Amino acid sequence: MSKLLSSNITRLKKNKVFWLGMLIMFGLGCFLVVIAYLDMQKSQEVYLLEERLFWYVLFIGIFLSVFCSLFLGTEYSDGTIRNKLIVGHTRISIYLSNLIVCTIAGICMCISYLISSIVFGSILLGFFKMDIQTIFMMIFCSLTLVVVYASIYTLIAMLNQSKATTAVISILIAFSCFFVANYINGRLNEPEIYNLDNVTEEGVFETDEKIPNENYLRGGKRVVFETFNNLLPGNQALQIIQLKTDSLRLIIMYDLLLFIGITGIGLTLFKQKDIK
Repeated sequence: MSKLLSSNITRLKKNKVFWLGMLIMFGLGCFLVVIAYLDMQKSQEVYLLEERLFWYVLFIGIFLSVFCSLFLGTEYSDGTIRNKLIVGHTRISIYLSNLIVCTIAGICMCISYLISSIVFGSILLGFFKMDIQTIFMMIFCSLTLVVVYASIYTLIAMLNQSKATTAVISILIAFSCFFVANYINGRLNEPEIYNLDNVTEEGVFETDEKIPNENYLRGGKRVVFETFNNLLPGNQALQIIQLKTDSLRLIIMYDLLLFIGITGIGLTLFKQKDIK
């Protein structure tokens, strides 16, 4: 597999989509910090570096879906996979080498964002106020999320011989993750009780009545939503952006299980696939 991996990395270094992704992520890291700094100058509101540090998890799912579909799609369109099989490479080694390179590409894009965000952010917004160990833990958690994204998109690309179909499915999954994340997050943030305020003659607001919220999740239903909130990639990204640190170890554990499960399914189906 080392020869396949070496070949894929060489191809990655020459890939224009990869370098475009690196450039865009670097630019986004700088852009979001500068926007925060300019807004801070106008409003006098204080922005922390860590509040802009993890926004790459919002973009990497989309960028990686495009990269994987195009990078791996050429394996079929150019007949590369068939040639690799003819010269004696196993399907497992082909699949895993592609997965590793896609993971490396995603992590490199994230590092590109982190470098620009930390360098420019430290100058304009000041250094981290959050504990540095927690920062590293959140970065590690975000990178395990990248591994999950890479495993999903590799599975799709390796099972579809059409580059266009792969791209459409992957991009739809990337956006669907965030729609689902917003819905679940919204349901979990529903208040348990609504306060009805009444204005007195003196213009003072007083709580007149408390009404239970019918949309508030209770019991087993809430447990299910909280589980999906920690399990699904889009929800994990949302938690990281919001600097929620309560479930980081649980998220990492879920990411490991997702990676093993998705990769196992992908390998099983790819070994059975009829490659033309």
